[in-house]
This record gives sequence, structure tokens and C-alpha cells, in this order.
Amino acid sequence: MRTVQNALLFFLLLLSFASCEKKLKPPTGEGNASFIPAYIKLRASFHYSGNHFSLNQVVNDQLGRAIKIELLKFYISNIHLHFLQGGTVKIEDVLLINFNQSAGAEFLIKAPIGTFNGISFGLGLDAQQNASDPSTFPATHPLSVLQNTYWTWATKYRFIMLDGKGDGNGDGNLNNLFSYHAGDDLLYNTLQFSTASFQVKTKQIPSIEIKLDIDKVFFGSNGSIDFVTESSTHATNPTAFKFAGNFADALSVSTY
Repeated sequence: MRTVQNALLFFLLLLSFASCEKKLKPPTGEGNASFIPAYIKLRASFHYSGNHFSLNQVVNDQLGRAIKIELLKFYISNIHLHFLQGGTVKIEDVLLINFNQSAGAEFLIKAPIGTFNGISFGLGLDAQQNASDPSTFPATHPLSVLQNTYWTWATKYRFIMLDGKGDGNGDGNLNNLFSYHAGDDLLYNTLQFSTASFQVKTKQIPSIEIKLDIDKVFFGSNGSIDFVTESSTHATNPTAFKFAGNFADALSVSTY
């Protein structure tokens, strides 16, 4: 009888030990794809007539006038990847692409494992995002008041900010200031781009590059913008719609 009792006690101790081991073991996610992180690298660049372009670099526009871009930043939001077999997945709510910061044009974003052939995003902020209070966000958040993109007078965000100087009369002086700030719910654009198929894997990080051709912003499908006669926009006037439309058309996407 005692032998049976000892055997039973030993068996119960084993169960208790196994149970404790199971509870104490931290979840690693190994062998479960839903727990294994995968990433994509999203970067932005801007060009002029197909050539790489930098802030404060002087180039000539289509009319031969010298221009220099001194500030350039814009929001993209509701970013989705498109699966090759159909369907989409949202990978980010909002990003501020800021060429005035060294790390403001490259992002490492979590993404699911899969094969994709496209990306879509909003140029600007949707109505709910645009109605946000910037004081409620931490300093590093894209919608933080410290990003200097909020219009206090309009209680809205500036979706796109492009400032610079130009030489309007050919005298060699860049004394024509221009400033184009677009930011209203009516100016929000949803854009979709097809790409070559690419794979997201645990040990393979594909890159998606968003390219902006500045030349097409000033001379685009929605009409030309003359920095001398149309030197600024900070509202929803015809220049704002032309600027936002040209900016959207000036974007392209490639993968590698």
C-alpha cells in the first residue's frame, strides 16, 4: 500500500513540476510566423528632371530660371501593402517625410511575411487625423506640435510644406521667395502604386522608395505654378488645388 502511495505522490510531483515549467517558460514565438517580426524599409527621395536633388541645391527650371528648395516635408497616411494574390494589409497610420531632418526620410516598418506587388497611401491626413490635437502626442510623434506642421489659426495640419527661393528676372539673385503649404480635408489624395513583386521575409528586408520629382510640382498635369506670380498658397484657393494635384502626380514608387 505504501508503495502505491509513494508512486502516486511521485506522479503528482512530476505533474506539478511540469506545470510550473510550462508557466515559467516565456513565449518566444519560435515556429509561429505570427510572432516572428518582419520589416520593410520605406525611404523617400526627391529629384529634378530625373536627377537626384538635395535641399539648398540650385537648379534651373523649365524656363531657365534658378530655383532652390529650402524646406520640404509632407505627410503620408493609412499606408497599405498589396498582396500579390489579392487583398491589402495596413502597416502604418501616419508618417511625416521631412527632408530637413537627417533621419526624416527613411523608416523601418513592421510588415507581415508575404509576397506583395503594390502600395497605397494617402497624401496628407484623413479627416480624423487632421482633426487631431497636436498637444496630445509625444514629441517624436508625426502629429506632435513640435513637428511645426499645425496651423493654429485653422486648427488643421499642413499636409505638404515646400518653401524656397527663385531668380525670377535672371539677375543672378534668388530674391523671389515662394511658400506652398497645402492642408485641408478637400486636398487629401489617396494614391495607389503597382510595383514589381517583392517578398517580405524574416531575414530579408525589401526597400520601397517613394520618389518626388520637383520639376513636375511646378510644371504638372494640373497646370504650371509660376513662383513669381503664384508665390504662395496657404488656403484652398486654385493654386492650392493645383499644387496638391501636381505634388501627387509627381510621386512614383520603386522597389529593390
